[in-house]
Amino acid sequence: MISLGNCIIDPYITNQSVPMKKLFVIAALGFCLFGCSKALKSGISKDSVTINNKAIEEVKSGDRQAALADFNKAINLDPNFARAYSHRGRLKYDLGDKQGALVDLKKAAELYKQQGKMDKYDKVMSKIEEINNQ
Repeated sequence: MISLGNCIIDPYITNQSVPMKKLFVIAALGFCLFGCSKALKSGISKDSVTINNKAIEEVKSGDRQAALADFNKAINLDPNFARAYSHRGRLKYDLGDKQGALVDLKKAAELYKQQGKMDKYDKVMSKIEEINNQ
């Protein structure tokens, strides 16, 4: 078993031949390295990305309070992590905290604009407008 960050690669989870197991390990390791290098290139810490991804899974599984706590952790680790603000804002809105949602979404929009990610900026601004019109 190989562990890299939050990636665990276990070639023994399949009943494949030895060459297939080697291929599986190489492919999985490449995937983990790609994810880590992408996060590092964007200037966002690997830990905050890992915690943010965990929070997204918690939202999907219905554990919204745990997700909120993890989005808070990700933002505390990296206050410039626009995606975490965006996700936390949407979650706050779903939890009935309209004002908290707007604060987070406005922060996400500001950060996306500063980072030159105008497509994401536009999406967040659309969500802000949608919330304001309700």
